[in-house]
Amino acid sequence: MLPSRFSALPVAAAAPLVALVLGLCAGSAPAQPSVEFAPRIGANIATVASDADAGLSRKTSLMGGIAVRIQIPGPVSLQPELLVSPKGTEVSAPEGGDVRFSATYVELPVMLRGDLPPIRGTVTPFVQGGGYAAVKMFEQQSVGGLSGQLPLDFDQSFYRRFDGGLTAGIGAAVDRLAVTARYSYGLVETVQDDIGPTFEDNPDQRPPEDGSSAVWTLSVSFGF
Repeated sequence: MLPSRFSALPVAAAAPLVALVLGLCAGSAPAQPSVEFAPRIGANIATVASDADAGLSRKTSLMGGIAVRIQIPGPVSLQPELLVSPKGTEVSAPEGGDVRFSATYVELPVMLRGDLPPIRGTVTPFVQGGGYAAVKMFEQQSVGGLSGQLPLDFDQSFYRRFDGGLTAGIGAAVDRLAVTARYSYGLVETVQDDIGPTFEDNPDQRPPEDGSSAVWTLSVSFGF
């Protein structure tokens, strides 16, 4: 069961972000704001930020989804996204048999994007920043050639059901193609307090007992 001080945070963080999106859409309806949609695809380079020295390394996975850009006055626009966002890490075992943890989240980032002056008239650099909320859909643990998908309510899960935090990045757009590099950091502890892999090949390996998600995302979008 999730500790009360963690479980409510991502949901509480998501509510004002969603309300902001809906409010801007509703309030700007008479002016017919420019709304653009773009598919987004890329890679997550994820790990767990923890104070524990647990031999953590990064895990790379494909991500993707849809981005929406709502133009507001000036060079600033609102950019919510709906993404399938895998996260994970690998824990090095003292005597071999590294344990790999991965979880797939449905993630809702909501950001402000600011366009900078064009370079040579064709390349538009931009910066973006905001927050995100996410809910876990499934999780997998593996050791060597053995792997298993865990039920959402399984008490041996490595990742908690909810995540949320801050995200910021930079990018550049050419015509309707944009490349973005973004970093997301969880503000809640996404790691369970007292769990461990259940594989017989590696019974003594312990992952960190605390930690937040930390993800670099490199992606391409087609549309804006």
